[in-house]
Amino acid sequence: MGDRWKALSRAQKALAALGTAAALAVVGWAVNAGMPKIVDWINPPLEPAVASRLLIVDTSGSMSGPGKAKFDAAVAEIERYAENVPDVALALRTAGGSCTEGYHDPPVGFASHNIDEIRAELDTARPHGEANIVSQLEQATNDFQKFELAKKAKIQSIWLFLATARDCRAREVSLGKAIKEALTDSPAKVSYVNFFVLRGDKTSYRNLERSLHSLGSEFAIRRVANQTEMKNSIEEADQGQRPSD
Repeated sequence: MGDRWKALSRAQKALAALGTAAALAVVGWAVNAGMPKIVDWINPPLEPAVASRLLIVDTSGSMSGPGKAKFDAAVAEIERYAENVPDVALALRTAGGSCTEGYHDPPVGFASHNIDEIRAELDTARPHGEANIVSQLEQATNDFQKFELAKKAKIQSIWLFLATARDCRAREVSLGKAIKEALTDSPAKVSYVNFFVLRGDKTSYRNLERSLHSLGSEFAIRRVANQTEMKNSIEEADQGQRPSD
């Protein structure tokens, strides 16, 4: 190797040195610039979702009814919806069985394409006991602060699927009043909060509607008498909660 190098002309030596420098430059680019791009290609960075939406499903005894008709109707429409919104990060909480206090992570965290996780969680739910709506709603507002995917979305919303106007923590007051008290000083300000009320008596519904109306225009309530009305209400809410740009 040494004899061959000595035999090279000065020009040949210069070209060889330039070739080595160029090779080192390519390696340096690969390490400093190309490699991060390769890593991003293999494991792409998380893209912000168009919207983040937390679903809270009443799993109290009020959802059972004849053959779990109300609960099954809600589950069917939630699953249908979740299958068709790949640009929305969904999360799921259930509200029933017993009262809870303090923050706990949602059973299904915020993610896109998570219909399988949502379906699995709802499949194991058995409507019973009292509703635990106020506590779940309080925790829901914290979810939007904790999960980056939810926080970075252009639109943040909470959808509640209910069949009662009572809560285990607010037996002496209406659900609407308890919700108002819980959210008045909430640190999180979500874009929309929608209540889909599955039947129930009209007086309780009107009282809930009256209480929620005073919270502001971002709160909306819809009484759905059957699965078709629920499907239409969900689609209307989704279309109205899309970014304008």
